[in-house]
Amino acid sequence: TPFLPRAAIVPLLKGVPVVILPRFTPEGFFKTIHKYRITHAFVVPPMILHLAHNPAAGKSDLSTLKWMRCAAAPLGRGLIQKVKSRFGEDVHITQDMVSVASLNEGGSR
Repeated sequence: TPFLPRAAIVPLLKGVPVVILPRFTPEGFFKTIHKYRITHAFVVPPMILHLAHNPAAGKSDLSTLKWMRCAAAPLGRGLIQKVKSRFGEDVHITQDMVSVASLNEGGSR
């Protein structure tokens, strides 16, 4: 996907370690942040929902997480505030929307 090069390859080219989970589970996500001391994460809205509402998130050491980029769907302001209130104002959440259009040989969609 167009998102993968920016999310994984560019940091690797700069010598930054990248951790990619084979599938999302809240517990695996929280453990990975703690184990590898993740500071930056590319996430989708369901992951943000778990950070905001899952009791395991409040019991996990996620103190190294300082920045998240969320893509795929917009987040409500209330949800962002809930995550910030839970983990502190030092966590920055940015949003991206990736538009994809396919063209046929004639140039039309």
